[in-house]
Amino acid sequence: MIKQLNLTKGLKSFVVFLGVLLALGFSVSPAVAEKMEVEEAETETEVMDKEDDEMSDTMMEKETDMDDEMSNSVEDKETDMGEEETSMEKETDMNDEMSDSVEDKETDIDPDEMSSDKEEAKAEMNLVETAVAADNFEILVAAVKAAGLVETLSGEQEFTVFAPTDEAFAALGEETLEELLKPENKDKLTAILTYHVVPGVVTSSDLQAGKVKTVQGSDLEVDLGEAVMVDDATVVKADIMTSNGVIHVIDKVILPAE
Repeated sequence: MIKQLNLTKGLKSFVVFLGVLLALGFSVSPAVAEKMEVEEAETETEVMDKEDDEMSDTMMEKETDMDDEMSNSVEDKETDMGEEETSMEKETDMNDEMSDSVEDKETDIDPDEMSSDKEEAKAEMNLVETAVAADNFEILVAAVKAAGLVETLSGEQEFTVFAPTDEAFAALGEETLEELLKPENKDKLTAILTYHVVPGVVTSSDLQAGKVKTVQGSDLEVDLGEAVMVDDATVVKADIMTSNGVIHVIDKVILPAE
């Protein structure tokens, strides 16, 4: 490009030189002058065309570079998006695996085992503690305390208790209950309560029809008909296991023969 500019300057200088010669009286033929002007115009045109070509090439190179940069940027973004999608897929897979693992563990839990665990937890309490924890043995617990049997029924010796509900005691009448709970009637109360107690653990599957010796000394009459009967009381709930025995709930207070 510099050479072209120098050439242009040289031609212009030559033309100026010819002009000076003409001014001094030298003559140049019209044909020569015209030829020189044409050559000068062609030279300038060539120089301008080359400059245009160079500028066009430069612009094309810049556009190409811009296109490459944009293409690379798009590819980088697509790559980043692909990596993010892969990461999200991995997280989804991990969540699915964790969910499956939790479901498997829940499936592995046996309801019978859970029930057994609850029974074992309840069995950590003794006969008296179990009765206190229940909400339908308040009068029975008060009677056991009044008779001084808490220590006996809380010890290591095992018993089977046929336990009357609060409704069963209420059926005796308020006056009768008040009399039984008086200190002077402790022996009578003790006899009634121990008539509801059998030595050892006798579950519903162990019960047999016939007579059963009680802690009081008298025999209970057990009937295994449509319903399990103890004397004239019905067993409404059986096999409440405790740490030192079992409780069978009955709907009536049974009284020993005098």
